[in-house]
Amino acid sequence: MSGLCPTIRTRRGPASYSKGRLVPGPLAWGLERQRASGRRQPPTLASDPGCPALSAPPLFGSWRKRKRDLNTTACIGQSLVKQNSVLMEENSKLEALLGSAKEEILHLRHQVNLRDDLLQLYSDSDEEDEDEEEEEEEEEAEEDQQHAHPCDAPKLISQEALLHQHHCPQLEALQEKLRLLEEENHQLREEASQLDTLEDEEQVLILECVEQFSEASQQMAELLEVLVFRLENYERQQQEVAWLQAQVLKLQQRCRMYGAETEKLQKQLASEKEIQMQLQEEETLPGFQEMLAEELRMSLRRMISDPVYFMERNYEMPRGDTSSLRRQLRRKMLQKGECPLGGLPAASQTSCRSSCL
Repeated sequence: MSGLCPTIRTRRGPASYSKGRLVPGPLAWGLERQRASGRRQPPTLASDPGCPALSAPPLFGSWRKRKRDLNTTACIGQSLVKQNSVLMEENSKLEALLGSAKEEILHLRHQVNLRDDLLQLYSDSDEEDEDEEEEEEEEEAEEDQQHAHPCDAPKLISQEALLHQHHCPQLEALQEKLRLLEEENHQLREEASQLDTLEDEEQVLILECVEQFSEASQQMAELLEVLVFRLENYERQQQEVAWLQAQVLKLQQRCRMYGAETEKLQKQLASEKEIQMQLQEEETLPGFQEMLAEELRMSLRRMISDPVYFMERNYEMPRGDTSSLRRQLRRKMLQKGECPLGGLPAASQTSCRSSCL
């Protein structure tokens, strides 16, 4: 089978194929011109990769790649066409050989039939010879009868000798030919039987090839079904993987959110613990609040009883000014009969009046 399957030629140069002939492409013509001129072409601005204004657009590279792919596909297609044509020629040659073999078989069968007819003729001639032998026996019987008449005996003996000399060479030649024809007939029958066995084997091989082809096609159909089923499983698994990835992303977002919430809660817990510790520390000092309240009461009573002290403390006035201010306030308060801080509660007003008096 290696002689029937030609190798596929790969594309080695910048050339294109057309109708089974190798036609050079434009790039090959350019290279041939450059080789013929023997000079290198000066670099142009369009070929300079550093020039962004005149550089080739990205579509040009894809167009060249597409053109190269088209050239390679055309090359492969033409090589396959050539291979198909070679296989068709080989098939036609084999068909011609098969037809010639069938014609030869028919010719040999025709020859066998002719030789059978010749054998039949020779068998008929043998029967005629047997009839002649019977006639000779009858003549011998007549000779025996003529022994009683010795005068006629020499004539009969001479006639029998002449007949024997006349018939013996032809009979031997016919027997030799008959033997040769029988041998040839036997050989031809053996060849015909061999050809029949070869034809039977060929038919068996053809049937086996057909069975194998049907089995292979059935296996291919089963494999295609399995492939389709596996592709469906693959698509379903891909969908499941995408859904699981989305779920994982959601869970990661929730984990981050819960982590932030836990951090906040931990901070709140730490602050609450600090507050709790402060409260515990404050509870350890129960008399602090009472002392503070008592101090506030005393300061308020003094401020109410002595407003000049309030002015000295809050406005930082000198001592002499406060004494004059104190006397003036007392006079006005005594004239009006009012307490300096009239907006205070009743208990505070009574204490203020008593202090003013």
